[in-house]
Amino acid sequence: MRIDNLSTRISRTALSGSRTSLIHKACTTGLLGVAIASAPLMATAQDAEHTLTLGYLSVSGSYYSENVERIPDIVAEATDGRVEIDLNTSILGATQLASGVRSARVPMSAAVQTYLAGDDPRMGLFNLPGLIQGMAEYKFVGDAFWFDDLAELWENEWNSIVLANGAWCPNKLWTNEPIETVEDFQGKTLRVHNPQMAAFVRELGASPTAMAMAELMPALERGVIDGVFTSWCVGWEQEYWRVANHAQNWGFADVTGWAIIINKDEWESLPEDLRDSIGAVMKEFEQDVLHGYNEFAANARQAMIDSDDVIVIEIDEAERARIFEPEYTDAVYEAWYERAEQRGFDGREYVERVRTLLLK
Repeated sequence: MRIDNLSTRISRTALSGSRTSLIHKACTTGLLGVAIASAPLMATAQDAEHTLTLGYLSVSGSYYSENVERIPDIVAEATDGRVEIDLNTSILGATQLASGVRSARVPMSAAVQTYLAGDDPRMGLFNLPGLIQGMAEYKFVGDAFWFDDLAELWENEWNSIVLANGAWCPNKLWTNEPIETVEDFQGKTLRVHNPQMAAFVRELGASPTAMAMAELMPALERGVIDGVFTSWCVGWEQEYWRVANHAQNWGFADVTGWAIIINKDEWESLPEDLRDSIGAVMKEFEQDVLHGYNEFAANARQAMIDSDDVIVIEIDEAERARIFEPEYTDAVYEAWYERAEQRGFDGREYVERVRTLLLK
């Protein structure tokens, strides 16, 4: 099956809605969302036999946070109230969401894969320039083999069981001045959040820098950085447009993944019937999240277009193609292959497997 057909099958684009209605539209269009919206909670927290704390990042308006916040009701309904999920946004920092579960500091988290790409490059596969573009390709590669590979990594390296995979809204470049050509990257300082993007930005002539989300607005305001790579939804809801009102779609490192994980020992301590119920409903949750992705992102994009606050720039196709030329991408891939070798797998073969699947 060709990717353009896949895109049609799993994309549900709807160009309507407002900032406040985005997640409601995305979550209630799927069967799982409808069931949860209409079903009463089966038991109170006092009746729960097991209480599990889930650490996550509270990022207003993000597809990540709003979906994670559905999980307590989903699990309560699936287990007749026997399992309570206690959401916590303060117990773990962004880079601790995986290690905190491995060490059993918390039993569960919504871990962001891209923060782990330095440990294992497979966690940052989607950040390689031009390789995986859009949700259709992300889901296709994931379902074909990559989600299974990641599940094995989570279990072996982080003592964690994956309950569901998800993704942030499409990653875009927010800047105070437009960057519409390859030459416009020269001399700019741009916040990035993974090693692949850092290497790529460097090849384009810009200076990549890592920065916590809480520091982004003041850094943009003071001119410490010229731009930020983040999603449509986060940039819109966090109002980055007040200090960086150009939102450019360059089409690279488009999809950034996350996963709901649970400590393996904690998981195995649960009764088998509860594991079965939670596992099944979280797989339904995964499909609901991935299928609702395009609609949610399209609504965020349209809301920005309809506003007077953001200048949405769709980069010319010919110009976008230029950034994927070997002079800019070869060094990024070579660095990824080198890290793969250090981790004991053939990175070239791995990437070729993806390209073969996607007919690239």
